Amino acid sequence: MNKQWLIHLLKFLLFLGIGLGILYWVYVDQQRTFEAQCAAEGIPATECDLLEKLWADFGQVKLFWIGMVILTYLLSNLSRAMRWRMLIEPLGKRIRLRNAFM
Repeated sequence: MNKQWLIHLLKFLLFLGIGLGILYWVYVDQQRTFEAQCAAEGIPATECDLLEKLWADFGQVKLFWIGMVILTYLLSNLSRAMRWRMLIEPLGKRIRLRNAFM
């Protein structure tokens, strides 16, 4: 096993662990808040699950708005790629739009 490969693997695992730790921390905090809201509304704790609420909320999402967000994201990245091409061209390099976009 190459030493550089091992270093990359350890970096990946470190940042993956940090990311998962942050997600867990946020979830636990949100779960506590949701349980407090349920208690205030008189809902039993057995019927108060944050993940079930999230799935129910995602089931009510209108796909049109998700599509609009994705379209806006793609258009912003396309304009950014075109700008990068214009900035790099005076340096004597020509790159394809696809490469600048990615």
